Amino acid sequence: MNTFFTFLLDINRHSTHNMIRALNCLVKSLDYFNNKYELLVYTNVGFTIDNPQVKLIAMDMNTITHYYGDMWNNISYHKLVIAQALTKKGLSPVWLDLDTIVCRNIDHLSGYTNFFVKQGGVLDTRPFPILPDISVEHNKYIQGNIWKVDNNLLTKLMNLWNSLDIKPDYDSQGLFNYAYHFKDMKSDMLSLGEDVDIGTINGLDIVNDNIVTHPEISYLKDNLVMRDGKIMSISSGKEIQFFSFTFNSLIHFFDHNQFTQFTDPTIVEFFKSCGYAL
Repeated sequence: MNTFFTFLLDINRHSTHNMIRALNCLVKSLDYFNNKYELLVYTNVGFTIDNPQVKLIAMDMNTITHYYGDMWNNISYHKLVIAQALTKKGLSPVWLDLDTIVCRNIDHLSGYTNFFVKQGGVLDTRPFPILPDISVEHNKYIQGNIWKVDNNLLTKLMNLWNSLDIKPDYDSQGLFNYAYHFKDMKSDMLSLGEDVDIGTINGLDIVNDNIVTHPEISYLKDNLVMRDGKIMSISSGKEIQFFSFTFNSLIHFFDHNQFTQFTDPTIVEFFKSCGYAL
């Protein structure tokens, strides 16, 4: 069984209404495909959720270390602190952003010691900064919205973090990229769709096979179909495992009810059943 964890934290960045809606939708997407899981939600917001597989855990915001001037980056790094506490309990936790949609049964992920997701977009070689004077091509850049670690890997990652006088531009995902691309840890870190689960889409390449871009309905509406219970990308012929969003793009889809604009009625029905479409 997978142990997932996520944050639902009010720092005056997004409305609590949208965050709670995204959480409920995420849970329904997990349940739609009959996943067996425990989802730990660390939060500073008072609310309830009626699902025995979801556990709400009060987050003490005073425990968050301030490495950055921006609170969002500090919170994003704090994922590693929570992950470390979970690994010490013998778990190998999977981080899921609230804005991620689960598109299939992913019980098998419990068998992997770790995994990460690259943005994709085979032609997109624009540099993405990690540290001063260090960057990674967009198509090879590891996202921060979905990842799994075990105790052995996380210990190596935290040792690397502590050795850095200048912290990466993008907190935990910057650390992942630095470790993978520049510190000879590639062999320790599995890439979904590349090393394992080959033939699946997990990153932002759900939008465009060649160029990294945020989700837009105009790119997506004719390209996603559901066939025999599988959500597929027509252009790539691959099964979609995770639908990667940014929270701003998810809110845009919510506000304009764009989940109803997909041409495949079965896809729309999936989004409606999960609460993404009204």
